[in-house]
Amino acid sequence: METTMRAMNPDTAIPGAETAPTKTVPEPQADVVRRGEFRLLLWMNAFALTAILGGMTVLYTGITDLRVAIEAQRADLLDVMHSEFADLRERVVRIETRLDTITPPPT
Repeated sequence: METTMRAMNPDTAIPGAETAPTKTVPEPQADVVRRGEFRLLLWMNAFALTAILGGMTVLYTGITDLRVAIEAQRADLLDVMHSEFADLRERVVRIETRLDTITPPPT
């Protein structure tokens, strides 16, 4: 008996187990998902959802920042255009004033 116990793995050593009939576990059908596969699928879905939501958040933040920057550029451009038009208007008024002061040549 001592030699038999030494030859067996101590974790699975059950006296008389070598003579007991072993029960065969039926193989799962092909369309059945195992527990490990299901857990992996859940983790993959959670990761994919997190990645998608994170990407959407980054894109939304970028679009919002871009919109704010465009509005600031637009305001600056409008200020420059108004000052340019004011300068142009002053020049036109000066030119018209000079043209009014010039006497036409005698004919």
